[in-house]
Amino acid sequence: GAVIYQQLEDHSVIDCIYWACITTTTIGYGDMVPKTSLGKMFAIFFCTVCTLLVGQVLGSIVQIPLDLRRERMERKIQEQLGDDLQEDELVALAAEVRRLGFGAAGAGVTRAEFAVAMLVSIGKLEEVDVQKALKTFDKLDIEKDGVLDMKDLVHR
Repeated sequence: GAVIYQQLEDHSVIDCIYWACITTTTIGYGDMVPKTSLGKMFAIFFCTVCTLLVGQVLGSIVQIPLDLRRERMERKIQEQLGDDLQEDELVALAAEVRRLGFGAAGAGVTRAEFAVAMLVSIGKLEEVDVQKALKTFDKLDIEKDGVLDMKDLVHR
């Protein structure tokens, strides 16, 4: 930006670098302003692009601690069970799976149910999406046996 501004406004290189920095950071002291029409048109373009770029950079910087927090939460949830499963943990997990709309009361937890419950608990999957998928499954399960198979296709 500074090089183009120098060509259009005929200022020193250091003044143009100063203008570009002050403009990019949106400080804009007003001590250097474009005088030519081409300089003004370039400044409009430059300010717009720089504002968007600075916003994007700041957004990325702000996202870093949020991503780190999310990753910590994911690790914590995934490590909760460790390498073994206690009876109370299984009961709690089964209750969560039932609350999500899976399986029969009192039954264990299947591999798929476990995966869905873990994905919901770490925020990788929204509960509302699980409910929509289950509703679609229920519509397709003509036999109402909890399994999609050829029998469901034949009875359509």
